[in-house]
Amino acid sequence: MKGSINLQRRTSAEAAFRLVPITSSNVDLSPEVSTVCVGGHFPGSRVLLHRPSSSLAVADSVGITLRRTCTFMWSYPNMIPLSIQEVQHIWDMLKEEDFDCMLGGWMDKEIPAGAKSVLRSSAEFWLKKAGWEERGLTLQ
Repeated sequence: MKGSINLQRRTSAEAAFRLVPITSSNVDLSPEVSTVCVGGHFPGSRVLLHRPSSSLAVADSVGITLRRTCTFMWSYPNMIPLSIQEVQHIWDMLKEEDFDCMLGGWMDKEIPAGAKSVLRSSAEFWLKKAGWEERGLTLQ
């Protein structure tokens, strides 16, 4: 059975594994935690939203650079970027979510405040560098 295994606490002393299917929909793991399917790195690629801390955990589709900006890569080892359509889709999936902090998948990769604004400006930068601005296309 294809999917991602996530740990979901039943009580403070007990935990159970829950199989989350790889689909294009978001999945609420609890009232406080949900996954957002952003695609990009692969069609079911997800980020984790923790509502109480206003934090977004990212890894592959959205990366955090040393300058605390965002990058959008299909393959980090081979330095293959995501297409502009995928970057637009990532923004579309996250623009309505409420988060201020972004936590990356590696050490020292975090944006402690203003993360949603950084994500938007990084996506706009990608659009501009791809020439979309000259064609009248902007981040929605």
